[in-house]
Amino acid sequence: MNPSDVRLDAHGFPIAPDFAPRAVEDFAPKLRRAGRGTFTIRALLVMLAVGAAIMALVRAELGVPLGNAVAHWLAGHAFQKQMGDDLDGALRDLDRALSWNDKSAEFFARRGQVRLEMGDVEGSLSDFNKVTALAPESSEALELRAMSLQRLHRHDEAIRDVTKAIQLHRFEPHLLNSRAYTRAIAGVELNEALQDIQSAIESEGRNSHYLDTRGYIYFLLGEYEPALADLDQALAMARREAPNSFILDRHPYPERVLARIKRQHENILAVMYHHRGEIHQKLGHSELAESDLRQGDAFGYNPAAGIY
Repeated sequence: MNPSDVRLDAHGFPIAPDFAPRAVEDFAPKLRRAGRGTFTIRALLVMLAVGAAIMALVRAELGVPLGNAVAHWLAGHAFQKQMGDDLDGALRDLDRALSWNDKSAEFFARRGQVRLEMGDVEGSLSDFNKVTALAPESSEALELRAMSLQRLHRHDEAIRDVTKAIQLHRFEPHLLNSRAYTRAIAGVELNEALQDIQSAIESEGRNSHYLDTRGYIYFLLGEYEPALADLDQALAMARREAPNSFILDRHPYPERVLARIKRQHENILAVMYHHRGEIHQKLGHSELAESDLRQGDAFGYNPAAGIY
């Protein structure tokens, strides 16, 4: 081809001989349509950036009401996940909830309970310390912190917290039971512990938890016959309380919830079987002791995990 015959476009590039000007018009709509896709992506990115900025401004301007709404929504999801045995998911949601509202005793309490269940006892204590700082007159906060302190073998501090909770709500039977059992686990002030649980039973009546506490205290005091009578009755009552037909129609994880409740009930039985096994040992009932201790282990008796 002779270079002098070559047509050039406005930018100096050669134009093919058979390329008609009309072809450009034919391609123009397609080019415009192709351009729209790029523009849409850019516009979306801009909108996302602007949206994030607006949310930051809204959060700053409306912090308390908006933060509470978002935090409660996240905490609700966390509870659903906790009940469904998704503890990692529950912890993530509660971390996010507290990023929106770090002044809520309720959210710190929930996260502390999840951490305690996960075995992060120091983390749970940190959360419960914040709960007691935010709600110093809450007996529930003190009772929660006592649970972590007890797991850490800081029994004197645990007893002090439960005692303060009792002073805030005098003669609350379940708090008397908590202090009695905390003293029993520590092996201290056993006569005072027996008085506490007797007061709880006189006030509220017998239930499997109170009878287990009293029976274990009798055991520690060397009164094995009344201890055995209490544990026999506690186990009979607890077995009748088994969750055979628990229904949660609207929960997103009903099977996991039922499995969780079943496991928690078995953990309660584990402690009671272990206590009765220890009593049988002291009474010289070797076969009964071995059977009960084996059953306790099968149901999950595990002091390191707080099942004791």
